[in-house]
Amino acid sequence: MIPVRRSLFAACCLLFLGVVSPLDAGEMKVIAVNVGVGDAIHIQTPSGKNYLIDGGDTSAITNFPALDDADQDFCPIVKYLLDNNIRTIDMMVITHDDGDHYKGLQAILGTKVTSGGANAFKVYSVVYASTTSDLTKLSEHPETTLVRVLSGIRFENVAALSGIWDTALTGLVLSPRTYTGSSSSNSGAVVMRIKYDQVSCLFTADAETADETTMMADYAASELSSTVLKVAHHGSRTGSSETFLNVVKPKVALISVAGNAYGLPDAEVVKRISDTGATILRTDQRGNVGIVTNGINYTISASANPVGIKGVSADPNVHVYPNPAPGKTNPASTKIVYDLTGLADSVKVSVLTPTGDLVREWIDGTTMQGSNYLTWDLKNGMGENVANGLYIVQVEVKVGAGTVYGHTKMAVLRK
Repeated sequence: MIPVRRSLFAACCLLFLGVVSPLDAGEMKVIAVNVGVGDAIHIQTPSGKNYLIDGGDTSAITNFPALDDADQDFCPIVKYLLDNNIRTIDMMVITHDDGDHYKGLQAILGTKVTSGGANAFKVYSVVYASTTSDLTKLSEHPETTLVRVLSGIRFENVAALSGIWDTALTGLVLSPRTYTGSSSSNSGAVVMRIKYDQVSCLFTADAETADETTMMADYAASELSSTVLKVAHHGSRTGSSETFLNVVKPKVALISVAGNAYGLPDAEVVKRISDTGATILRTDQRGNVGIVTNGINYTISASANPVGIKGVSADPNVHVYPNPAPGKTNPASTKIVYDLTGLADSVKVSVLTPTGDLVREWIDGTTMQGSNYLTWDLKNGMGENVANGLYIVQVEVKVGAGTVYGHTKMAVLRK
């Protein structure tokens, strides 16, 4: 690892990693996994344990493809774990039950080695605040210990996590104050801070301004200030208040986001974070993003090329799930996925009829190296539901003066 002192952060070296590389002894990695519009944080601890905070979304809800299935793209976090040869999750945190946070965890719990066979992943503990009712596949994991937490609990003092919690770390739950009975409220989400020697990371789930105010009242600034901030709610203006950011004083801000209809991350929030001097890393621009640290110094990690290093050497691979759509998605939708071999200048995604008539178009598709995601609500450009039938998805990628295209077929079949 190339050491980078926090006081010299601007001079740090960037690591461009598509997978989690082996860590040197005593190092920790914290990665915001590129799961589209959703949250999934992977922490690889100094002793080699694997923690997950949320798991993003998935197109499959109950019947998950087994590992002998040819296509694991139904769930980005499952694909990430398999790509990195991770089959054991020591601690899984479900912050709340928004689908873009918990459904990937359900997929991990439900994925089998073969259809009807053994579990593909071992999960030794699940940490939660209000409910685990959405993780219906927990019943298939007898090895899993459930740990319920509230503000003020320190992970290193939880007896049920003995042998699971890495003793090189300290961890503090900052929110919620009370159990809500349902974790669907963003204010009921688990907010936690993990510290490794001099480097700290604050994970804010979908916390809102009111939660930030409560945390600032409950805790000293020294327990909130953090080297790394996982920005709340994909950069929504519902959180990340100026007052809170000035207390946290992050050096690195991770925003987990993809193309969306809500304008996230909010431009005002991005400016607030930028005004603190933090380096902002977005999953829609850089792929899997985070840091590697020895507890004193840290380096930035990103799986996509930095701005300025461009080049797409092949036609993009395009696929759609579920296909036929909408499958079991609610509300009805499908995900369009296109894989780029390098960073592009621009991407346009079009849905066409077999005769070439335009149905829907997106001119600002994400341009990062690796997998890019776009959700289509199965409506045309006028906001009307499209008819059942066959459609062509075309992805047009521009790099400099060159253009490459990718295509796939899909069907819409509403019952």
